[in-house]
Amino acid sequence: MVLIFIDESGSIDYTDGTNIYLLNAILLKEEDFLNFYLNIFKEKERIASKYNLKSSNFELHASNLFSQEKGMTSLGKKLDFNYAIELYRSIMINVYSNTQFKVISVAILKDKVTQQDNIKYWNYTMLLERIEMTLRDEYQTMGIIIRDTEDLKKDMRIKELVKDIILQSTKIKFKRVLPAIYFIDSRLSEGVQLSDFTAYNVKRYLEKKIYNEHGEELNTIEIFNEYVSKKFSGHPSFIGKGLKIFPNISIEE
Repeated sequence: MVLIFIDESGSIDYTDGTNIYLLNAILLKEEDFLNFYLNIFKEKERIASKYNLKSSNFELHASNLFSQEKGMTSLGKKLDFNYAIELYRSIMINVYSNTQFKVISVAILKDKVTQQDNIKYWNYTMLLERIEMTLRDEYQTMGIIIRDTEDLKKDMRIKELVKDIILQSTKIKFKRVLPAIYFIDSRLSEGVQLSDFTAYNVKRYLEKKIYNEHGEELNTIEIFNEYVSKKFSGHPSFIGKGLKIFPNISIEE
């Protein structure tokens, strides 16, 4: 069985000031989960010790880490932006270097989509199709989806959406992805937390490459090229496979 941890970055809202809505999936085999958990645990212990936190039981959440208002167990309030970037980089490097998993991301460029309805449907469709093909071609086993909970109504809508895509698809035959999705508070799931950290990097990488944003943030490109890109399904030719950009746009791998 493969555990599939999904998180999103950005939103489908066209008035939120962002151009990208991204879904990210971390595919982790059951037998690799303990090693993954221990690597995350070691990082949290190191961070708690370095910054004198009361507990290592905190959530790794990119937006909280870089927010001066929310903070990550007040860590965001203790660090200036450059220190936060270095901490983020350290976590990504250590976890990515020592854990076996695959990454699949689908990014919709909202400013380039002509039909602006059903963005969430198309994003989930493209993501699930790539997950199915990866389970079939690289794992030869079943996969179960786990994602961050929002609230009951939103969770129910996403559950129905995923079920409909898998059971009613005419483009590909879903045999590996279970037609269900299980929700958990991200504070309780290190897998969802890693998916959040990864989605943050992928989205900002694409914002830099496509829209020339975040020019001062050198670590984004470095982390993506050295660590994240190598985890994509289909690497080294991962564009359109492990990383789908819609509408199709040419970027240098």
